Amino acid sequence: MKASLLCFVENFRTFLYTPELKPSEYVIVNPFTEFPAYFPKLPKEERIVLIGWMAFFLKYIEHAIKKEYFFCEFVNELYVGGSHISKYCAYLEKYLNAILHCDPSLIGIYDHWCGFYYSI
Repeated sequence: MKASLLCFVENFRTFLYTPELKPSEYVIVNPFTEFPAYFPKLPKEERIVLIGWMAFFLKYIEHAIKKEYFFCEFVNELYVGGSHISKYCAYLEKYLNAILHCDPSLIGIYDHWCGFYYSI
């Protein structure tokens, strides 16, 4: 599970370090489209993976820009599933807050993912 997310992060980093491509040509597939909207009924493993994706978009990208792993101007050109990354992250943050409000036990999992992303 972490291995597939780490592979995605490495591919994402490679792209953002390789400015030959235009960022508008790089559209990230929305990782949530394949999952049902009703989060609490998902198997625990799938919920953990989705929380990992949320941590990636909401924490790691910002952290990576500050550490200069990513070029800010490239990140600002990205789209996730057709939504500009800033709009997508705003939606995702509301979604995450609703999930954590319904199940506070997931806060520790989210914090764990954030720690994982800060470590790479």
